Amino acid sequence: MPTSSSTNDSMMLPDDSRPATLIRVDNTREIDIEIVGLYCGSNGRSCCSHKICGQHVVPGDLLRLVQTVVEVNGEVEEANKYVSVVDGVDCCDVIFVPRVQATLKNIKNSIDTFVIVKEHYAFSDNLYKKEKSDKNRGMAGCYFLTSIDLNE
Repeated sequence: MPTSSSTNDSMMLPDDSRPATLIRVDNTREIDIEIVGLYCGSNGRSCCSHKICGQHVVPGDLLRLVQTVVEVNGEVEEANKYVSVVDGVDCCDVIFVPRVQATLKNIKNSIDTFVIVKEHYAFSDNLYKKEKSDKNRGMAGCYFLTSIDLNE
C-alpha cells in the first residue's frame, strides 16, 4: 500500500510514524455513507501537519460530523464537515458534506455522531470505485459507529 513517500502526492496515505488506530474495521458492515473530496485542501482542510488533511485518511480512522460556517464565493453559509478524531480530540477537517446531502434528514440527525472509515476507494481492487474516487477528488466508504471493538 502506498505511503507518504509515494511519488503521487494526490494519492498519499500516512507513513508508519503515525500512531496506530485502536479501532478495528468491521469488514462485514455495509457502507452507510460515502465521503468525497479527500484530496481538496480548500476551506481549512489543511493544518500545520498536513497540506491536505483528507489525503491522510485510512481505513479504521474515526471521523465526527460537525456543523460549521464557511465562506463560499464571498457568502457565509452553514456547512457540515467530518473531522478526524485522534486520542479523543477533534483534529483535522477532512471533508465537507456536499450541499445536496447536507439537507438530507439522516445527515441532519447525524450531527455529532461518529463514522469509521471502512475503505479508501483510491486503493480499492474495484476499478469502478477507483474511477469514482478519481472523479470525486478522493472518496472513502464509511459506516456509522455503533460500538467500538478495541484491538487486544
